[in-house]
Amino acid sequence: METNARELIDEFLRPDLIGLLSRAGACVTLLWICVQFADVALDGLQKDLLSPTLLEEIMRWGNENLRTYKVFILGIVATTLMFIVEFLAASIRTGTRAVPPPVTVIPQPTDPYAVIVDYANDLNHQNHFGHFFRVYDAFSRHLWLEGCLETRVKLGKCAEEAAARSGDDARLIQVLIDDLGWTNVALRRYDAAKDAIRRGVEKANALGFSFWAAKGLRHLAGIATLEHNHDESLKLLAESEGIAGALPDSGKRVEMLTGIEYAKATTLLRQRKPSEALASIERFSTLASQSGDKTRHVRVFAIKGQAYLLANKWSDAKEAFIKGLKAAEEMGRADEVIRNHRGLAECYRHFGDKDQMAKHVAKAEKLESETPVPFEIEAK
Repeated sequence: METNARELIDEFLRPDLIGLLSRAGACVTLLWICVQFADVALDGLQKDLLSPTLLEEIMRWGNENLRTYKVFILGIVATTLMFIVEFLAASIRTGTRAVPPPVTVIPQPTDPYAVIVDYANDLNHQNHFGHFFRVYDAFSRHLWLEGCLETRVKLGKCAEEAAARSGDDARLIQVLIDDLGWTNVALRRYDAAKDAIRRGVEKANALGFSFWAAKGLRHLAGIATLEHNHDESLKLLAESEGIAGALPDSGKRVEMLTGIEYAKATTLLRQRKPSEALASIERFSTLASQSGDKTRHVRVFAIKGQAYLLANKWSDAKEAFIKGLKAAEEMGRADEVIRNHRGLAECYRHFGDKDQMAKHVAKAEKLESETPVPFEIEAK
């Protein structure tokens, strides 16, 4: 008997049946209101819609149809009760209050590349070194270009461990000098950077990796420049240049000497020596042309413009920045586009052209907000 009663209740509380009855009751009630109101309205129109007796006519109609109104009220009550029954039925079926389920908010990772570091760590701990370094090669440079410096340091620490455990000295030197060295420079962690770079240079000298020894010394010179120790910077650059000049691979030799000359020009500009800087820039331009790398040669214009600004040669500076802007836009080098826009803004400020100055400042700021620009030691 108990089971039959439960089945009867379940049948009565079927959601399709309850919904059908409640909606049918609502429709009938609404239809009744429309018909009755239309009857009153039509009668009013026939008599005179603007007549002051229209309200009296409506009241008279209400008095005459009092019993019908009772039916109308009962219809409203019945419909309301049907909605209540439907709500209670849903509660009985689920055993809980019929409320919408809570919305689950899935937290988003603050670092979208964190999963890469976790995956790399797993590969390292499982001794899958070949696979690990394929992941490292794919993401290290990308993280640098995208400005994800903290993540690059984390990946670098993992790579240092993997290189040491697998006995890959070349990898270890590279990681120490670039990933844990120069990346920490960009983060302004100079002590951590110097420690990593010096360990890398020491190992490179001991094992005959001259290219990396020269690069490490160039990085240490950059740190000295940022710390305003310009004499130490030029000394380290001279040491780096001595090693780079003896590299047997002409391509590597020109690449390293080009970078050294650019760093030298930057340091000389910070020392406010525009004439010496311009001489170094000319040597940089020659070496960059020899390398055949147009993306490297395009850098000559902005730094030359900075040297002209320091020498108060405003027209020469403007010409250099205009050429540099055109070349950088053609090559797609956003960092150099920004530098040339900034240089032109400075020129137009000097010439008193506020509109042109504002235009170039706005373009530089827009690019800076949209484009991750790799860290670079500026000439001022």
